Amino acid sequence: MSGSQERQRPRLRALPPSLIAGLVVAGLVIGYLLRRIFEAVDRVPPAISWIQVAAPFLAAAILALAGRGTWRAVRSRVAPLDFQQAVNRLALARACALVAALIAGGYGGYAVSWLWIDVDAARLLALKSAVGAAGGLVMLAAALFLQAACKVKSDGPDDLDE
Repeated sequence: MSGSQERQRPRLRALPPSLIAGLVVAGLVIGYLLRRIFEAVDRVPPAISWIQVAAPFLAAAILALAGRGTWRAVRSRVAPLDFQQAVNRLALARACALVAALIAGGYGGYAVSWLWIDVDAARLLALKSAVGAAGGLVMLAAALFLQAACKVKSDGPDDLDE
């Protein structure tokens, strides 16, 4: 077979920044409106525990470790990463990046909704929400690192092997 007749390997594009930004903005709006919706129907807005805030940081640590292992395995000549494992990790990275964008925006919007209320409980909710938003951003960075770790050297700047 000539070079032009060879079967092309399937490719995936990296997640577009506009999609990630759009999900962050959607999360911001939903998070901001959440308190107002609960108050409009005479319900108590949801409380946030420190365990909930810690969850994105834990997910980020797991994703970063997976990214580090994937980075090494993709570039290893001794024990290269199996194709199916690479696809699974890429799917995990992409899904986690989308969820992390929503988490960051949602917690951020919820934090902003409490800023103008001068009550200690509101300040605590705003603080917890802001830390949760930071956790979402850290998780997003770790997911994008795992996605980048799945990239093979022969790929273009935005192409990822499937």
